Amino acid sequence: HERAWWRSYRQLQEYNYEFGNCSVPPVYPANPTLAKWVYTQRYQYRIRNPVLTQERIDALNELEFPWSAIDARWNEMYEELKDYVKRNRRPGKLPTKKDTALRNWVVYHKKKFREYDFINNINDVSRMKERLRQLQLLGYCLDIDIHQSQCHTQPTPEQEQ
Repeated sequence: HERAWWRSYRQLQEYNYEFGNCSVPPVYPANPTLAKWVYTQRYQYRIRNPVLTQERIDALNELEFPWSAIDARWNEMYEELKDYVKRNRRPGKLPTKKDTALRNWVVYHKKKFREYDFINNINDVSRMKERLRQLQLLGYCLDIDIHQSQCHTQPTPEQEQ
């Protein structure tokens, strides 16, 4: 089992090298075994299975492994949005209709951030604040305040680059 785990880990390293992240999709035709292995690592982490040793957790953390599929998706779409803003010089603007998936993601999150119940019922306020801050850095002023998080109306140095 030990060799098999490290073999899969090396495959994840290769994936990370190729794509710049460890967000292997749940359905990954190029390597379905890797997709299943990633799912298993997340599951074992969630249930605190002793098979996932601290050494293994540390190794995955070195790759910035996203322990949550939701976080992985957020990071993937946020990176796409950053690229879109940089490529089109449209900070804070809704992606065009030709970028349907990205446009829908932005609309969904703008709505969710504005929903009072969503903000008050989240388990991880710090994660929510960080996500809000990330969107604000791209010019997406959502006109809300999560525990004193300020909305930036002036371009930040990151936006001007």
